[in-house]
Amino acid sequence: HILDTIETKTGASSFYLLGIGISRSQFERQIKYLSKRYRIISLGEYIERKTNRQNLSNCAVITFDDGFKNSALELLRNRFIPYTIFIMGDVFKKFFWRHRLYLLLDYAEVKGFKLKLLLDKETLSSLENSVEKRKTISLILSNLRNLPLDKIESSLDELKEKLMIKKELRPEEIYINEEDIKQLLKEGVCFGAHSVTHSDLTTLDYKDVLEEIVDSQK
Repeated sequence: HILDTIETKTGASSFYLLGIGISRSQFERQIKYLSKRYRIISLGEYIERKTNRQNLSNCAVITFDDGFKNSALELLRNRFIPYTIFIMGDVFKKFFWRHRLYLLLDYAEVKGFKLKLLLDKETLSSLENSVEKRKTISLILSNLRNLPLDKIESSLDELKEKLMIKKELRPEEIYINEEDIKQLLKEGVCFGAHSVTHSDLTTLDYKDVLEEIVDSQK
């Protein structure tokens, strides 16, 4: 995720703290660095060259996971740099639960809250600063990641109330939509499938893995 601003109501963005989001200025520096030292090629060209065992030295490929709505992508368009976006099949209608958690913590109206963890233990969690926030994120993730999806969603609903969030969070505010995709295709952007629900495929049975892969492409 390329963030227009790193700061939120509760310190640095959760995406930034977890290393899955960078600032626009960081992105600009990275692109300048890559452009000077490498020939940036499309993923399609990379696959073709790899298949034909052609030379790939000094080549680089740029890809983005999850299909975030990134205004900074114009930097690539202006430089005629190819890139590929891997989108989740569910992004048109709902959040990947981890992304929803990160947004809830970024929009929180309170600095501290009690959270019921596994074994029904209740602990006080803090959003006083970025250090405490990172600890809180790790704690919540460790308690949610192994739960069924419906239980995770209900836990996040409860968390939203505790955080006293007034803003209505909508998937279309952070993920690209169908119209965005049509426009990006006209500009030559490539797309790939990133499963339907962003589940850990190693934890699923064969039937569910098949659905995640096939349905995401559909």
